Parts: sequence; C-alpha cells; structure tokens
Amino acid sequence: MPLAKKPEGVWAMSERIPDSVVEAIRSKVNIVDVIGDYVELSKAGKNYKGLCPFHGEKTPSFNVNPESQYYHCFGCHAGGDVFKFIMEREAIDFTEAVRRLGSRVGITVDLRPLNPNEQAEAKKKRRLAEIHTVAQRFFAEALFIPEAATARAYLRRRGITKPMVDLFGLGYSPASWETLYRALKDQGFSDRECIESGLVIESSRGEGAYDRFRGRLMFTICDEHGRPMAFGGRVLDDSQPKYLNSPETPLFRKGTHVYGLHVARDGILTSGKAIVVEGYTDVIGLYQHGITNVVASLGTAFTEEQARLLRKHCQEIIVAFDGDAAGEAATWRSMDLLAKQGFAVSVVTIPGGNDPDSFVRSRGSEAAKQLFSQAEPLVEFKIKSAFLAADPRTIQGKVAIVESVTPILSNIDGALERSEYLRKVARQLGVEPSVVQAEVRRFEEKTGKLSRTRNNTTQRRKNRTRPVFSQARAEQNPLEDSVIWLEKVVLHGVLSDWSRFSQAYSALGDAGFEDALHQRLWRNLCQLAEEGKLAGVPNRIERVNDGALEALIDDLNRSAPRLIPGQSFDSCLQRLKEFRLRQDVRDLAARAGSLGDAGGSGATAISQLKTLLVRYKELKDEIDRVCMY
Repeated sequence: MPLAKKPEGVWAMSERIPDSVVEAIRSKVNIVDVIGDYVELSKAGKNYKGLCPFHGEKTPSFNVNPESQYYHCFGCHAGGDVFKFIMEREAIDFTEAVRRLGSRVGITVDLRPLNPNEQAEAKKKRRLAEIHTVAQRFFAEALFIPEAATARAYLRRRGITKPMVDLFGLGYSPASWETLYRALKDQGFSDRECIESGLVIESSRGEGAYDRFRGRLMFTICDEHGRPMAFGGRVLDDSQPKYLNSPETPLFRKGTHVYGLHVARDGILTSGKAIVVEGYTDVIGLYQHGITNVVASLGTAFTEEQARLLRKHCQEIIVAFDGDAAGEAATWRSMDLLAKQGFAVSVVTIPGGNDPDSFVRSRGSEAAKQLFSQAEPLVEFKIKSAFLAADPRTIQGKVAIVESVTPILSNIDGALERSEYLRKVARQLGVEPSVVQAEVRRFEEKTGKLSRTRNNTTQRRKNRTRPVFSQARAEQNPLEDSVIWLEKVVLHGVLSDWSRFSQAYSALGDAGFEDALHQRLWRNLCQLAEEGKLAGVPNRIERVNDGALEALIDDLNRSAPRLIPGQSFDSCLQRLKEFRLRQDVRDLAARAGSLGDAGGSGATAISQLKTLLVRYKELKDEIDRVCMY
C-alpha cells in the first residue's frame, strides 16, 4: 500500500526566545491596533470596547486597555496580553505568536539555542509528532483498500460522510501484525521511536515489534491546534476491547486533552458553551448535523487539566450522556469537577436510552438542538434525580430524598440560591422549609462543614470594605447574606430599563440599599428623578465623575447578576423590600427595648412606646403582604 511522504517540520523544535526580544516587541506593539484587525473597537472612556471574538454576544463586553496593554471580556472572562490574544485567536503557540508580532513591528526573532537536554527532549517530541502524522495518513489511505470494506460499511450505517471522515481524520488499521510498523521503518524511524510512539509494541522476544492497532476503525486524537498525537481504534466485530486508545507518551497525556476541540473551537467560541459527550461518533454525528460546539472526554472522567483547557474557550458546559444508568454513573464526577472549576454546568439526558449520535440520526438536528437548549442546571438535575429515585408520597421516600438533597443544598454557596432551592424542595415534599433547613444544618454539623463555612464567612467579611451584618443578625434572617446580590439585581434592572425606577422607588424609598456604594448610586438616580432629568440619565450616568461609582455602573451594565430559575426583577425587588421591612421591625423592637431598659414610666415614654407599637404592627402587616411564601 502506498504511503504519503514523511512530513517535514511537523512540530518545530521549541527553541527559546530571549526575554529581551519579547519585551522589545511588547513595547512596540499597540494592542489596540492588533486587536482592531479582528474586532471593531470603539472608544469608551480610557478604554476601547467591542464584541468579544471568543464568544457570541450582542452587547459589547470586550474591553481593551491601551495603558496596561491588556484585554478583558466581562462576559466570558477571557483576558491577557497581546501575545495571548494572537495565540488564542489564531490557535498558535507562543513562539509563533512572537514571530508574527515581531514581523509586524520590524523585529527579527532570533531563538536562543537549547541546551543538550532540551534539544534531546524537543527532538524526541518532534519525531513522535512526525510518526503520528505519518500514521494518520497511513490509516486514512488504508480506509479505501479492499480489506477495509467492513469499516466503510460501518461508517455508512452511522451516516458519517466523506467530508467528516476527512475533517476528523478517520482511517483503518490493517489486520496484519506489522503493516504500520514496516511502513514507519521504511520512513526511517527507529524501533525505539516506533515503540515510544505507542503505535507499536515491542516483541516479547526482544527483537522487533508489532502493531498495536489491527483491524480497527481509527479515530485521530489531535491537540487543540489540530496536530495528531494519539489514536483511538474501534473493533468491527465482537472482539474485545471494543475501543483501544493510544497509551500515554511524551507527546500525549489523555487527562490533558479533549477529543474534537480543534474542530469545535469556533463553534464553542461563537456559542459561548461546549457540549461534552462520551464517544468519538457522538462528536462527529452531532457536528455533521450542525451542532459544532461538541467535544468528548477521551473515555475518562473529566480532569482539572481538561477543564482548564476548555476554560480558555467558554464558561458554560452542557454535559450530555446516554440515558442508561451506566452512562449516568460515569458522568457524576465530571459534572461536579466542572462546577468546582467555575463552569455554569447544565445537563441533558438523552431520552430512550440513546446516545447523542443515534438520537440526532433518528430525530434530526432540530430535535437535538431543542434538546440541548432545554438543558437543566446541575443543581436542578441533581434534585430531580433524587426525587426520581424515591417516592415522595411516603415517609420512607421523603427521608431518602432529604438524605440525597442535603449534600446538594449544602454545596450551594449563594445564600439566596440555596434558600430558593430549599423552598422548592420543601414544596415538592409537602413540608415546611424549616424542616429541610434543619436537615441541611444537621448534615453540615455532622460533616464539619458548618464550622468551616462560618470561619470562611467571617474571614470574607473581615476583608470587605463595605458595611456587613453581624453573625447574630445573619442567623435571624438568612436573606441578609444575599441582600447585596438583591441590590445588584434591582440596580441592574433599573439601569437597563429606566421605567422601573418608579416601581423601585415606591418599594424602597430614598434609603433602600444597605451597601454604601449602592446607596450612593441610588441617591444619584433619585436626585436626577427629582430634577426631572431621568430621560437623560444614561448620558449623565456614563459621565459620572466618581471612580468607584463609575466602576460599579460599568460592572452592572456589563454583567447581569445571575438569576436562578423562577426569579425576576419584580420578585427580587419584593424580597429586598421584605428584607428592609424586617430590618425596620428589628430596629423598632430594639428601640422599644431601650425605652423599657431606661425605666421610662412617664407619659412621654408611654406615648413613644404606643407609637412604636403602631408602627410595628403596620410593618408586620406590610411584610405579610410582600412575602412571596
């Protein structure tokens, strides 16, 4: 079988660029000019802004600072210097990015020679990369020999077209024992290099080697830049193992890569999210049907390295797995790890026990897109799973569900989000929220999390510069830990829709905010409204001559506080009003207590106490009217 010519310089030997050259280029390059070649930027104060090139958005959240020579997106949190921008946008390494920017400003990039150890390691990786490129072409050509008819028939049954075969680098490994090994030897690779590549296995006799992959449909595993570095092979009969992957080598560590990222990269950046599936054919099938932001985890639970790799491209992940129990069990750890790494994780269960590929082939691309658009947030999915595992109509079922959901609720950091999910669980169980809350507290005391949480919360409060609540008051009302978040929701809602100001003012009055900076912004808005200048408030707000206030407004305009399902501006405004009323009630109670402690028995003290009691009743009645539960 003919074999494509061995490629030259597949991976350049990684010589080092002197730091002085890098800094000279950095000092001459204008990041605004460079990014302006990719993004339409407009002046915004001292910075420039535009639509982020790393995720899809309609409102500009991508900022470039010419003074610091850094960029940052408030939407997807991408950021860095000019070198990182070119690396991410062009999918190239640092050396190539420096070369390109150096050429732009007329600086020749001379590489520092590597020391002997570095040279040996670089040469090894370069040779391994060449072997994998040769092997990919070998497998691709072998797919069309007569022996590979079974592999081609399999691809036809799966509906995989020739363009997908070429795009994803599919191929076939002949069934004989030494076909690839002999082809690699003919290309000048040594036995040691062939064995180190993982593509062949050393003979037990100590002489020669034989092919690792034989009689299999081959899937090429590439790095994020599209360079082949490993393979996966699927059997075409009933033999085992069904899938066989390359071993780890100096070129490839499976816990640091994801399958299909080099192809899915643009789709991920455009949509702002990645869909994670289990299998190679799931990636290919979904991509062929127009769902182009999909990758696979190479048959392992997700690792921190894989999560960090995806974080360069998106902040949201949809985990899609087979509807059978095995698929579900294999994915739980991955979902938890991704959530801990800061991703917004949601989950799709493929109905009918299908895998994503079979679902999209049988139901079509529109049905698949709709399914992914209805992905459940991870917490919702976990709680739903707990209710499906037991009968909430029986006492035993209620107990089992509570035991399952208490760790889930305990892991929710946001006080408001936890409170809302706690109320939701209580409603579904038909019990009081205090019952579920007590179980969560008992779980935290048992596991030691409660004391750790209190210590962490105390430390965070010490580090804050704004007024905070005492621990005693926080224990009286769990809403108090989330009042700052509620204030941000209300302020963001008013800034994005000025017609809401009257509604907010009616509920909160002049002094409606606990946070000092929030209150300063609110007083500015109240003053403009009083002067009848609310119609021109956007321009006035943009020109505010206050650094801290300007930063707050910028933050509120760029990133909306995340609402959990069922929440809205109206409901958050009501909750904030409820909090303010409850605080007023406690203040009145304290004032009444101080009158009693002072021993006042005169007419003045009695009159004041009656007035306080009347106001106390009014506030309690108003709380009853605004409480949502």
